[in-house]
Amino acid sequence: METTELVERLVALREGMGLSRRQFAERFGLPWETLKNWETHRRQPDQATALLLEMILLDPEAMYRMVNRVMSARGRQRLTLL
Repeated sequence: METTELVERLVALREGMGLSRRQFAERFGLPWETLKNWETHRRQPDQATALLLEMILLDPEAMYRMVNRVMSARGRQRLTLL
């Protein structure tokens, strides 16, 4: 998938979930400034990040659970459900 299409679909998902950029980024463990840069076409996600973003698009709830598991395993506070 091309980066532009990927970001457009990501924006549509975020908006469909009713989340701000900050909320969406927090939900998936992303820096919100980075998400803003992608959405405003200032930067593009690298290949590995693009793969993870495609996984979010395929199953956002499963990726949310995975992020929480990883955060928990690292001893960090779990993310709150928005």
